[in-house]
Amino acid sequence: MPSIGYTVGRIRPSHTEGDTDDEGNLASHFATVNLCCDNCCNYDHFGCRQRARNLVCAALKQLALIYGVGADDLDMVRRLPQVESITAYDAEYRPINAAARVAGAIVLIDSDAQPTLVAAVMPYGVWSRVGDGDFEKKTLLEMPNATFSTKNVKYAVTIQGPLSKPIPALAGHTLQVVPVGDIPATLGTPMTYRVLYNGAPLAGARVINDLVNDPDAKPLLSAADGTVTLPVRNQGLNVVLAVYEGPSDNPKLYGQVEHSATLAFTLPHLPE
Repeated sequence: MPSIGYTVGRIRPSHTEGDTDDEGNLASHFATVNLCCDNCCNYDHFGCRQRARNLVCAALKQLALIYGVGADDLDMVRRLPQVESITAYDAEYRPINAAARVAGAIVLIDSDAQPTLVAAVMPYGVWSRVGDGDFEKKTLLEMPNATFSTKNVKYAVTIQGPLSKPIPALAGHTLQVVPVGDIPATLGTPMTYRVLYNGAPLAGARVINDLVNDPDAKPLLSAADGTVTLPVRNQGLNVVLAVYEGPSDNPKLYGQVEHSATLAFTLPHLPE
């Protein structure tokens, strides 16, 4: 199913034709991205799969909300009404006003001040299918012969400033990935993350460390204390993804709830 996340890169316009991930393909993700606007007509992008996306800009930084599969960004403008919340936080993790704004084919996020964190939540509905058939956006009541049915919720957090204290459990983020200790300065350095479920450490979540460039990597499972240690993959944008299939809160409508959460951060490059 699609998810959310953050990334950095130049952007290209979202697809409108062939935007078919809603029919039968549940491997997309939702992300917020850093967007550089040195030339907003010259688009390129990075995407996150299961999958979240990221955007980067060179001079003027702007945050963008991206949805897509792998390297294909999909129509976030059309999906914007599904976004339940967008929140920004300062260095003390106090809320800052933040809001989404449509700019052509892109959804930008404006905030009253430079944030340390920006977070988003997007419920993605109930999806069911029979056997190996395509997923349809239907509940078990609407598709009583379904052999699999899931409710999907996507969460994204991006680190936009230096961290002076551990990231807390954020309101509304049932599943969340947080760094344990400092973020390394160099790629290849082992980094420990903790997966939280309702604010508590979660064992058994599936975690990958490079949703943008290696979305099909074999995941590691979080330990009893919710932690998993993986090397930092990129001297630039990193998007970590955790997925957890939890119990259904309404078994008459769906059999499980799939939560997918991304954590995005960027390592600095050498001065130019």
